[in-house]
Amino acid sequence: MAAADQVFYLFSNEIFSKLPAKAILRIRSFSDPILSFLFDDWFAKQQALTMNKLNDMSFIVQQEPHFFSHHTLLPEYDNDVGIPNNSLKYLSENTSILASSGGLLFCKKKAGNYVSNEAFLICNPATQTMMTIPAPDSSLIWENNMLYKVIFECDSKLGGDDFLLMIIIDEDGDWPTTFKSMIYNHETREWKFVGRDINLGSRNLINKNNVYYDKGVVHYLSDFNCSYLQSNRSFYFPYIVAYNIMNSTTTFLNLPKRARKGRNHFTCQMGIFQWGNNKEEGQNCRLCLVKIRKDMINVWVTKNYENSSWTHILKKRAMDIGLTEFGSKVSDFRVINGNTLLIAFNKQIYSYCLNMDDEKAKKICMLEDESYRMVMYSYSNTLRPLQNSVMF
Repeated sequence: MAAADQVFYLFSNEIFSKLPAKAILRIRSFSDPILSFLFDDWFAKQQALTMNKLNDMSFIVQQEPHFFSHHTLLPEYDNDVGIPNNSLKYLSENTSILASSGGLLFCKKKAGNYVSNEAFLICNPATQTMMTIPAPDSSLIWENNMLYKVIFECDSKLGGDDFLLMIIIDEDGDWPTTFKSMIYNHETREWKFVGRDINLGSRNLINKNNVYYDKGVVHYLSDFNCSYLQSNRSFYFPYIVAYNIMNSTTTFLNLPKRARKGRNHFTCQMGIFQWGNNKEEGQNCRLCLVKIRKDMINVWVTKNYENSSWTHILKKRAMDIGLTEFGSKVSDFRVINGNTLLIAFNKQIYSYCLNMDDEKAKKICMLEDESYRMVMYSYSNTLRPLQNSVMF
């Protein structure tokens, strides 16, 4: 390669790797030989790594019970981030999305849409490619998604794989519950045990809005029901359990006392999320806890992770930030990019920046179909390749 060509290649790679997948796929269609590197797997991996260091530009909404899938941009980004309609149609008709990371989606296939025990799949909706994943336990083919816990993280640097895929399963279905964890190796297409009899406390753990992964540690928020545990029990109050994948140990974090108040009210919902940008090397884990009850939004951020101390950063009524419908109508909520709160009602979705005290919530979109049950997944538009993948 001539020196001039090499310089062009290096600069082009640097520039194009910062573009979202939709823009690169459009450029690919020009079929200019000088842009042939855009088709290389190496470039696709580089673009995925670059995008992973940036904020996610959009999110995917899946509405239940029919699993209609929608792709929505955040207000500050333009239309160069997108997912082909064929991908959204495939997701809606064939899958239930369980997790999203690095431009990939981990999904469970709908009943009747798979053969043998290939009940799960990982897909890149931008490139319309997918790979099937066998179920680690035959019972999971038929189980409700809420009865097992999924951890899916790209570029986790654990086990040497491009992604970490782990499932925590109820060992025997009895109470108190004991759990086992299994990690998937995509080279051998096999699951292996990494932990048994995991102590996750006496409370039930809930999936929606309550799973956060950071540097080898998975965090779950327990339920907050007061009815089934006596007040003198050690796990009477709700908690966050931190499970270390490497050594199969658990630690427990207490919630702020104010967060426990009124937790039995039917409108009360809580979730844990990443606070700030933890993607840089050496950054310590910081969690934020969001509590929605009646028309109030409260947010706490960990001040000292090891000592379970929190800072109360937000207490506002829905009307104060421009939300006119609230309470029991909240279908889903989550914090993405470390500071943006998304709140979904039956058709409308709003965003609110937690770092700007005087800002009003912005209406992002109005969905076509009403649904009080939906889940939002933060999404990064990448070319990340999958081994042994097939097209939709």
